[in-house]
Amino acid sequence: VIMEYGRMFHERVISAAPPKAPWPTDVSIPFTDYGEIIQSMPLSIRAMVGLLALEVHRRRSMTLNSWKELRQQVKSGKCTLIQNSNGDVQRIVVVTALRLTDKYGLVFAQ
Repeated sequence: VIMEYGRMFHERVISAAPPKAPWPTDVSIPFTDYGEIIQSMPLSIRAMVGLLALEVHRRRSMTLNSWKELRQQVKSGKCTLIQNSNGDVQRIVVVTALRLTDKYGLVFAQ
């Protein structure tokens, strides 16, 4: 996990340049949030991190059915769970938005 995290972080540092992203600074490097890096890792690593976070969350309060459903979502890659710096568990899902326009700028809607 550590090696993969380091590899992903390095990729973001060397690719942080306009026009894809602002230049990195001493304070900030674009797209290096813990959740962003974990979400971009292979499913096997995301699942491991997510299942560990799920165990933390289960101990706090969760019904067995909810726990089983969330566990299946983590294992299948439908979502990722992480434990943030405050110790809270966060659920991450990837959302893709698509905006289609024609040559006149009209938006396709259905």
